[in-house]
Amino acid sequence: MARKQGSHSDITSLSVREVALRLIAAHGCVAVSMRHIAAEVGVQVGALYNYTPDKQSLLFDLMCTHMDELLTSWAVPCTGSNDLRNFIFVFTCYARIKYLYRIWNYAI
Repeated sequence: MARKQGSHSDITSLSVREVALRLIAAHGCVAVSMRHIAAEVGVQVGALYNYTPDKQSLLFDLMCTHMDELLTSWAVPCTGSNDLRNFIFVFTCYARIKYLYRIWNYAI
């Protein structure tokens, strides 16, 4: 299949991320396949691999982006013990995700 008229990699890259996020949020990561994402974006499955090496990397990237946005939203100083507890929880989860991803890549 030839490249779509007027398609652009920067726009398609955003579409892949948005569609993947929406589908994963609606159906769960395990239920969403790369074929499903490709069909929703309107590209061939092979074209997705121009934007991400695999589904796990895409999920990791989506999670890191989300965690970065959460941490950025915490730029306002904490005002109470619950704020601090929540911040520590979010930061710890973020660190664990990065650590587990590094271990996962070394194990493969």
